Amino acid sequence: MSAYERAIACAPGNPWYAHNLGHLLDVAVGKPERALPWLRSAYAAKAENSEIVASYVHALARAGQMDRARPILELALSRYPSRELEALSRWLDQGAPARRPAHSSAPPRSTPAPPPRSVAPRRATTTRRQPKGHPLARVLEQGLSHLPLDTKQRERALALANDALSERASILPPASKRTRQKSVEKTAKRDDLAGLAAAVAYAIVYVDHLPLSQAEVAAPFRVAVGRLRGRFAELRARLDLIPGDARYATTRR
Repeated sequence: MSAYERAIACAPGNPWYAHNLGHLLDVAVGKPERALPWLRSAYAAKAENSEIVASYVHALARAGQMDRARPILELALSRYPSRELEALSRWLDQGAPARRPAHSSAPPRSTPAPPPRSVAPRRATTTRRQPKGHPLARVLEQGLSHLPLDTKQRERALALANDALSERASILPPASKRTRQKSVEKTAKRDDLAGLAAAVAYAIVYVDHLPLSQAEVAAPFRVAVGRLRGRFAELRARLDLIPGDARYATTRR
C-alpha cells in the first residue's frame, strides 16, 4: 500500500494510482470508507472505465451506500455492459454479501447481508497441477517468453491459468471428468485463448506491482488492449484478485 501512496505523491492526478490504492483499501484491508475518496477521484477522471466503475460501486455498497451504488452501476451498464458489471449487479441484488461472487443466479436477498467474515485465501496451484497440455498453457507460455518475467512469475502465471480453468469448470453442468475437461477446452477456445492468456499474464503484473502497461503485455499475445482489459476485469472478479495477492505474488511489499 505504501508503494501506491508514494506513487500518488509523485503523480497525484493519475487515476489508476488512486484506483489501485482504493481497491486495495476496500478488498484487502476491508476499509471501504477509507477507499471511497480515492475511488471517487478515479471515477471522476475515468467514469467510462468499467474496472474503475466496478471498484467504486463495490466500495460504495460495502460502505452501506447502496442508494448511490445502484445508479452509478445502472448508468455504466446502459453505456458499456460487461459480464463483470452484470455480476456486480447480481451481487447488489443479493444485498451485497461479504464475498462478491463472479457468477450467481440466486434471487435477490430480502434480509440484510451477514457481517463480513474472514476467508482464508486459496493456495496457489502447485506446479504439478499446471495445465501443461492445455491449449491455454501453450499460448500463455509463448507470450510469456516475450515478457520480462522471471521463472517464478511464469510458474505463478501457469498456476493462475489453472485456477481460471477450474473456475470455468465449476460453473459447467455435472459431467464425467473427461467430458468436463473437453468442455472446458472448448469453452476456452470459444472465449479467445489469446485474450485470456494475455489477461493471465497481466494478472501477474497486477499482483506483483510490475512496471508494465496493458499495451506492453497485450503485444506479444497479439490482442487489442481493450480485449485484454475486458478479460482481465472478468478474471479479477472471478478469482478475487488483489494487488499483492498471496496466492500468486512473488514479491512482498
